[in-house]
Amino acid sequence: MSWSGSGLSAQVPPLRRFFLGVLSSSAPATAHRLGRAGGMRGPDPMPSVLAALETPDKLQQATLPIVSNADCRKYWGSKVTDMMICAGASGISSCMGDSGGPLVCQKDGAWTLVGIVSWGSSRCGPFSPGVYTRITKFIPWVLGVLEAN
Repeated sequence: MSWSGSGLSAQVPPLRRFFLGVLSSSAPATAHRLGRAGGMRGPDPMPSVLAALETPDKLQQATLPIVSNADCRKYWGSKVTDMMICAGASGISSCMGDSGGPLVCQKDGAWTLVGIVSWGSSRCGPFSPGVYTRITKFIPWVLGVLEAN
């Protein structure tokens, strides 16, 4: 699926359940020190409960263990596919409002994006794993979009 207008274009994978997309612009991007929070919204309306949630003033981070897909399926069953990676279930978890945020791992001193917050417990349960889009499964798609543009 793709979208374009006002000098911007977006490509998203055909599988709608994953938080992933490639944005491109006909104009150079400018970095600003201060800005407003923003996001992309799909065709489904956001639950009204999100409007009532208080959000922190500062960016939050947490150290989470990676959970094998086999163990993650003990919580979530067949909803967990190989296109996903799980983390958490250790007393802290991702929650509503975190969707689209990064899951990074450190290897050989470098931080690498391995997942994008996708879904988890509707009650933000800290003892069930959060489910993330597994970035490595989408590298061929991203490269194809970049080569086509």
